Amino acid sequence: SPPPPSRDSITESSRIRQKETAERNCRHCYLGLKKAEGLALPDRERLLEIMRDAGVLWLQLTGGEPTVYKRLLQLVRTARALGYSSIQLQTNGRMLAYADVVGRLVDAGVTEFSPALHGACAAEHDALTAADLPSDRGAMLIFYCASRA
Repeated sequence: SPPPPSRDSITESSRIRQKETAERNCRHCYLGLKKAEGLALPDRERLLEIMRDAGVLWLQLTGGEPTVYKRLLQLVRTARALGYSSIQLQTNGRMLAYADVVGRLVDAGVTEFSPALHGACAAEHDALTAADLPSDRGAMLIFYCASRA
């Protein structure tokens, strides 16, 4: 049988896809408004430990929509305590419009925000996401997140 993989051959990044339902019914999303329930927090924390032990250094939290997960801050704190050097939040960005939410996420350990802005203008974004995003909201949340970095 082949030898076990060395730490050098293990991926350095991994993604945890939050299965909680997003609050929108984006036309391009496989999840849509399906009701889904992900792992309990202790199981998610164990998964973080397993990935860390496998050599993962960079973590991406994605969805559905990760900000609807009620224990997101605790999960991020656990990831930071386990030594993840980069924690990216891939989000539709709706909650990033609130300064206190961004502050709590950064304080918990999020190092990068990846807001999903679809299309070249607000009308295209709205058509794809069934959202009511003001045309300047996307730019506003990006500049606010950058100011917290």
